[in-house]
Amino acid sequence: MLTHTEKVAVHKQPEQVLVFYQQRLVAEHPRLMGQRHALNLITSHHRDLRQTRPAEGPSPQEQALMGHHPVLDQYVAALKKRAPGRGVSKLKRLLALKRAYPTPPFLAAIEQAHRYGLFDLNRLERLILARVAGDFFQLDETFDD
Repeated sequence: MLTHTEKVAVHKQPEQVLVFYQQRLVAEHPRLMGQRHALNLITSHHRDLRQTRPAEGPSPQEQALMGHHPVLDQYVAALKKRAPGRGVSKLKRLLALKRAYPTPPFLAAIEQAHRYGLFDLNRLERLILARVAGDFFQLDETFDD
């Protein structure tokens, strides 16, 4: 992988274009003459970004969320129905919320969100924060400066 300070050298010849990196030939393309803004991709230089098979079964995030509490299991199933594909990005966010906040406020917010059909995870986080407020920083008011 090239960084912004490393340079490649491109040599145009009558029939081909040669690309050198650190004085070593790394690519060779046929030159397209007389074609303005033409694009010639050599497939061996580009990896295929498509998956050979779609992923099957529950995602690791779903597995980490399921089985802890019945309301959470129901919420995960309902969230997956409303999310595109397998819902992995939504499940990642929900798992991050589960890991970041204490369990009782998290489950109470999940229960309320599920009851009202709330699947916006930013609003769910605000529900959790409303329940957590004051728990992390209980200051002793008798403390003098």
